[in-house]
Amino acid sequence: MFPTQQERSRRTLCVLGILSLIVYAGMSWLSHAFVFGQGHLDRPIGTFVCLYGAAFVLYAVAIRWLQQVDTRQSPLVLIFIFAILFRALLLFSVPIQEDDFYRYLWDGKVVASGLNPYQFDPLDIQMGVTNKAQLRPYRQITDEDEYFALLLSRVNHPGVPTIYPPVAQAVFALAALIAPGSLFALRLIFFCFELAVCAVLVSMLRDFNVSTSGVLVYAWSPLVIKESINSPHYDVVPTFLLVLALSAVLKGRSLLAHISLAGAILGKVFPGLLVPLFLHRTWQRYGFWAAAGGLVLTIVVVIAGYLPFWEA
Repeated sequence: MFPTQQERSRRTLCVLGILSLIVYAGMSWLSHAFVFGQGHLDRPIGTFVCLYGAAFVLYAVAIRWLQQVDTRQSPLVLIFIFAILFRALLLFSVPIQEDDFYRYLWDGKVVASGLNPYQFDPLDIQMGVTNKAQLRPYRQITDEDEYFALLLSRVNHPGVPTIYPPVAQAVFALAALIAPGSLFALRLIFFCFELAVCAVLVSMLRDFNVSTSGVLVYAWSPLVIKESINSPHYDVVPTFLLVLALSAVLKGRSLLAHISLAGAILGKVFPGLLVPLFLHRTWQRYGFWAAAGGLVLTIVVVIAGYLPFWEA
């Protein structure tokens, strides 16, 4: 008995998923050769680029598969299983060519300690030359735990106070409350946001009566996987808030749309460029006063997000 079209389709997806797992396992194993402070010539950058390229090739083939598959038979569970496994393999990897996370971990500890991360730059805290009385609580963090002294010493651009907005600081602080200074805790939080983005995208695809298999475009993207879990960059947090805002505005849920958009702005400033588009959509659907209320709500939420740090 010959396999059906649906069975062949699932087998193809499984083969692509398994091959991708092998590639991500290789990336995770290779990552341990990337040592902080090591010269670039001593790092296996070329080998990593080859593996990363292979991940993109398999991803491109998966996109091609997506274009040919029967949209009525969406193997959504299979897509999600592999998306989770890809990320799980990188949870214990060493960040490859990245050091932003040192600032994340330090900021998280500062905020969780009730201090203002915008007040002093890492160099001020390390040197402790001026504002000694104000610096004392920050210095106490490094004096009590050598690990945080090490983290602080590895923060890039140490002469600049943190640039990360309030939502980012809240996420960093959450990680610090779960496990202070833990890169794994930070990655787990990003992992959850990744799954949340996928869930909202699936909901949007259903609303547009499009095959939910389309979530593969995001869920299997090597760029997204590497940057969110291995690097790990916190951009997935404002991405989730922005996607949620887009979903809400398309469903006519204006209140949620403007609150989520404000949250996205508090996580990454550039979503502010979308405020006019959201207001226009609200105006079209509910009228001028609803749009004006949406604008006021967005501004109020953004201001409220910055109030705890206003003194800096």
